[in-house]
Amino acid sequence: MSVFARSASILWVLMLSLAKSTVGKIEHIRVTNSLAGNLDLTLYCSIDRPQHILHPRTYYEWDYDTVNGKKPFTLTAHIKVTNSLAANLDLTVYCKTDRRSHVLDHGTNYEFDNDNSQPKPFTCFFLWDGAHHMFHFYNRCDWFVKQSEPCRNKGTAPICFNWKS
Repeated sequence: MSVFARSASILWVLMLSLAKSTVGKIEHIRVTNSLAGNLDLTLYCSIDRPQHILHPRTYYEWDYDTVNGKKPFTLTAHIKVTNSLAANLDLTVYCKTDRRSHVLDHGTNYEFDNDNSQPKPFTCFFLWDGAHHMFHFYNRCDWFVKQSEPCRNKGTAPICFNWKS
């Protein structure tokens, strides 16, 4: 299926969802990018401007009030980062959205919620014992940081990623 066909299909699904609304009902709409091939999804809805770029496995959601067209925007991500470095290493976490550093003892965590008007990665920097790394979080998850890689808890087996720097 072409990218255009995928976009048209998603648009059609959204139109169907809204068509089922009854007057006076608040609809919660959530669009998740599940496209194969690690593709970004461009989302544009006439009821919620502007256009949004969804990276793989991210989502955009909003509420739509069918009475007066009000649509409180919510794009939130709850991120939890746990220090899983060696037992004697502190982890310093600095996330651009928070704009302050947090020092985590081994086994402790830092949590934050991010509410942005544009879907984009939540960039965090990690420092310990002379090492300096960066990683982009795209979705809400529990993450743990090891010297070799950041990992997220997903079911029974963690999913690990390469550092961005």
